[in-house]
Amino acid sequence: AQTIDWACADFNNDGLADHLFYERWAEGHDGPRLRILNGTGQGTIWEYPDFNSQHLFERMEGFTVMPANPIKDISGDEIPEVALVRILPDQPGAQLLIYDTSSNTELMRIILEEIDPDRKWEEWWHPGILVKEVGDYTSDGRDEVALVVLVGDTEVEKESKLVVVDVAEERTVVDFRAVGPEFVEIAQGRLGLVGLSGEAYFLDMTSDFSIASYAGNGTQGSPVTLSWTGITSGSISQIYVDDLQIAQTDGNQITIDISSGEHEVKIQSLDENGRGVWATEILNISKSPIPIILVFLITLILILIALSIALHINPIETIDWLRTKKRPAND
Repeated sequence: AQTIDWACADFNNDGLADHLFYERWAEGHDGPRLRILNGTGQGTIWEYPDFNSQHLFERMEGFTVMPANPIKDISGDEIPEVALVRILPDQPGAQLLIYDTSSNTELMRIILEEIDPDRKWEEWWHPGILVKEVGDYTSDGRDEVALVVLVGDTEVEKESKLVVVDVAEERTVVDFRAVGPEFVEIAQGRLGLVGLSGEAYFLDMTSDFSIASYAGNGTQGSPVTLSWTGITSGSISQIYVDDLQIAQTDGNQITIDISSGEHEVKIQSLDENGRGVWATEILNISKSPIPIILVFLITLILILIALSIALHINPIETIDWLRTKKRPAND
């Protein structure tokens, strides 16, 4: 099977639009093949080398697969970049890559699903399903990228999801359980999606979801109290610290213990309709030594009281004696 995006962008700045060509099977290749064909019909301009498998598409009926698409220039050479999505089919892992094809340089690697560091498996990359540049839903001056990707812990558990990514901030803005083979921007802040059975979805891309932490000067002690706004009634929020989920709540506030140092805190809030919104906060945690000193002093006092009782000495007199006793002079 082949998918061709004819005359989609001018990738070599020769004044002619070039073609993005995806092949699920290609002669002489062990896996799928993605390349840009010259608009003149004379050869290949660029080819992505790291797709190794495509077997998950056997269960993706109704989708026309195109795991890459042109997006506006990022590198500054006024030539469009290529955005492509890839996943690990047998373990967690999904990424959006942005390439400058004129220099064959990877400009960005945006994590959609973290790879499990405890699984020392070989990474065989599988194409994502769809990717397309859409509107500027975050009002930061750069259009977002919408994509359909498979995520899950194992091959059996992989499920498709529509994700909208803020390329400027390199983060997920919103995601949806509803997926389909075609989506198009229909109005400011809304995306139209055609479902697998031909049904139409009107998806709200806007989000005022944000995290607040109670830090006076950017550095705070632990435990940390986090609160968030912009969620709907009935939402479930998952809290991640350095990409590890540590808590879940149906409220909008939580207190968590975090070790000292700099940490990335992410919260995903999923509503009853399968719409998920994301927010990220960087926290600098400084553990105060005061609690440790306090525990030491309390322990010392309890030991003195126990000794005084055992020796039939008034504990108050013992403490007063220790306070007034002078240190011996240095030799």
